[in-house]
Amino acid sequence: MGTLWQDIRYAIRTLAKKPGFTAIAILSLTLGIGANTTIFTMVKAIFLQGIPVKDPSRVVAIFSTQQSRGSAPQQFLPITVLNGKDYRDKNDVFSAMSVVVFTGAPLTRNGKDTPVFVELVNHEHFSLLGVPVTRGRDFSPEDDQSDGKNPVAIMSYARWNSDFGSDPNIVGQTVLIGGQDYAVIGVAPPEFHDVGTLGNPDFWIPTTMHDQILTGIVKGWYNERVARIAIGVARLKPNVTLAKAQT
Repeated sequence: MGTLWQDIRYAIRTLAKKPGFTAIAILSLTLGIGANTTIFTMVKAIFLQGIPVKDPSRVVAIFSTQQSRGSAPQQFLPITVLNGKDYRDKNDVFSAMSVVVFTGAPLTRNGKDTPVFVELVNHEHFSLLGVPVTRGRDFSPEDDQSDGKNPVAIMSYARWNSDFGSDPNIVGQTVLIGGQDYAVIGVAPPEFHDVGTLGNPDFWIPTTMHDQILTGIVKGWYNERVARIAIGVARLKPNVTLAKAQT
């Protein structure tokens, strides 16, 4: 044990004498650990657990690709919101599609802010995935057309359980997210997570609330044709194969 402590003290003194080398070593370890953690998260989400949606082989995620002259194509990039709207409105291969934008915002309760993960989605999001809410109701077409005048939200089961004590009367209550009050209309089922993202959303709100929930540069990018800040989630029509949809 004495020899071990001597080696540790020697290593600390050596690193202290070379702060530049030490910083690079720590950065390398941090990036390596972070990369491996991200890879494992992706493998876990895609291969090691089932996707909690109805008939998952018919559900697709829509990404984009980009290729600069003389370079290899970059695949699985986000899409732009405007392109997503075009795919949603002008396709003949999907029975339904949702354009999903991710953001973070503070949930304010009793004067205290808690960071939460929010997804902006279209009203078909849960229904196209075949996921019924546990409590309350799903989004309606009217929620998708309110232009920010009908702020509603569906809460994750985990957030309902951890922050609201599984309150049976949660539906109809309001929550303050990013300085905006939202009426809770439903609670997602406990197994609904890791669909289209590498995280677990705390709240889902209609895309019509983008002006209220988005901030900074992402808010300015929302209606820019070149800003890749979204993904698409869709269900194939019964007679459409994945190959046909890709074409």
